[in-house]
Amino acid sequence: MGSGGGSRPGRPLGVLCVLAFAAVGCVPLPARLPAQTPRPLGVTAPASPAGNAAPLALASFGVTLVPGRQEATLTWRYAPDSAPARVLHLDLYSVVRGVSYRSASTIIGQTVEPHTYTIPLPAGSWSVRATPENAWGFGPGSTGTVTVTNPCRAADLCARVSTSAAPVPVRLAAQGFLLGVTDGAGQLLNPTKVAQLAPRQWRFSGATSNAAAAGLGVSRMQILSDLWNSATAPGHSGYAQTPWSDWNAWQTFVQGTVRLAEQQGWAPNYWDVWNEPNGTCCPRFSPADQATVTVGRWMQTYALAWQAIKSVDPNAQVVGPSLSALQWAPGAPAEFDLDTFLSYSAAHNVRWDAVSWHENTSAPSPGDVFSSISNVDRHVAMAKAVMARHPGTVAKNRILINEYGPSDTHMLAGWAVGFFRAFEDDGVSQANLACWSEAECTTQLDGLLTPAGATTAVWWAHRLYADLGGATRMAVASSAPWQLDGLATRNDRSRTVRALLGRHWSCNQRANAWCANNTYIGGASVAVTIDWPYGSAPVHLVASRLAAGTGAVVTPPVLRSVVVIPKAGTLTLTVPGVSDGDAISIVARRA
Repeated sequence: MGSGGGSRPGRPLGVLCVLAFAAVGCVPLPARLPAQTPRPLGVTAPASPAGNAAPLALASFGVTLVPGRQEATLTWRYAPDSAPARVLHLDLYSVVRGVSYRSASTIIGQTVEPHTYTIPLPAGSWSVRATPENAWGFGPGSTGTVTVTNPCRAADLCARVSTSAAPVPVRLAAQGFLLGVTDGAGQLLNPTKVAQLAPRQWRFSGATSNAAAAGLGVSRMQILSDLWNSATAPGHSGYAQTPWSDWNAWQTFVQGTVRLAEQQGWAPNYWDVWNEPNGTCCPRFSPADQATVTVGRWMQTYALAWQAIKSVDPNAQVVGPSLSALQWAPGAPAEFDLDTFLSYSAAHNVRWDAVSWHENTSAPSPGDVFSSISNVDRHVAMAKAVMARHPGTVAKNRILINEYGPSDTHMLAGWAVGFFRAFEDDGVSQANLACWSEAECTTQLDGLLTPAGATTAVWWAHRLYADLGGATRMAVASSAPWQLDGLATRNDRSRTVRALLGRHWSCNQRANAWCANNTYIGGASVAVTIDWPYGSAPVHLVASRLAAGTGAVVTPPVLRSVVVIPKAGTLTLTVPGVSDGDAISIVARRA
């Protein structure tokens, strides 16, 4: 629950319809609009003389299919005129019997954003309208259309596992956890089930859990704002005191905390200055204090904390800003953006050891068309582009996602696998699960265990992910990577290939009580082809299912166990009825 909870925005109306429309007959949005109608998010101003005019139409705009995938790539070029566009509005329409239904919209800025965008699309006809805007109004829109078909001939979805051109090991970047390390006496909870996951990092606050976490050999992150909340909330009607109400008290607290941790032996690998800097959670400010929040005060909060930490221990590693959701350019509704944060840091000689944010909301961030695992890839790319604008401000341009897993999908093994793939592909150094209830954050290992302490399908996803750790990666290609992707490895010594695939379209209310959206995504057959690198001898192939759901799973049920002969250097397997939120494990080894 993002270090203690708080409300999370739901999916915008129509987001799931755009993805479910063609496949399951989702009712389109009630607004029936002509395709050429833009979706302005402001008041259109009349054109003015040169220099004070609405932008011209785009110089070019194209919509093309991505070969072999259910995706379309948009590319555009702005007109080289004297009234440049500030943003570009993208409106997506589903075209049914010649009528266009608006399905989703977003706004693309011009800070670090490339002039290209890839949109996941199910089979059907689609139209995209691109409308430039500046302070003086909207320019003419440009429209592109595309018809998406299923590139998978053998099943509803296809995945292919092949030798990677640049093989790298699985780093287990996503094998991190939040809070709930120990009981009140400092004893590690669920030690066997924790050890089986080969954890890499843990994020918590205070001295109690440190010894147990250190015993696991994990990277430890201390949340300073949690400790500040514990120190100030009891005398402040249960609300955290704002650091700017007494800057001296804030600096003194940070220095004292770091000094105490050094003296008592619980200094972490990373100090995390503030969790989700919005004052609504967590920590939470009083309504009166919330009214005093400004971006400038947040910037000073971080800079003073950094200086205080370094004054005690110049070698301490410090991360920030741990935003509740990444916004890379100005315009975030509740929190500041990464570019503002790094600009201020560079100007004040503050050098971070990593930037951090959370990927734990289902609502699309500004700049996303709709909710999708593929948004994570884009967010990381945007963060890297922002860091490139401020060279030397972040050590090695390191990225930590110190909370991940939206509340409505965090119990689905298929979504967990999607996050594993994204963090491994995108070079994220560390990622930690979120937790969404008091029990999850204390005794249930961030929801991986049931209230009775039994393992769940998501625990098994992490367990099978751990089995991939250190092994050489193979490439996984999908006909629809926004709803099916995964990781695969090869072990040349044992002549074994392992694949872990996850389906992640929606939140599957039928199997998942955390899901508030009743859109139903049907089961899909998945055809898997493995490029087998170990000759023509018989192969023992075992496929298991981690079914979408929140109940106990003692061991994943085996779907198929068979000895096969490779044909033309490949193994093939079709898994029927893969539900949204399922994960599939495939192990192939010489018989």
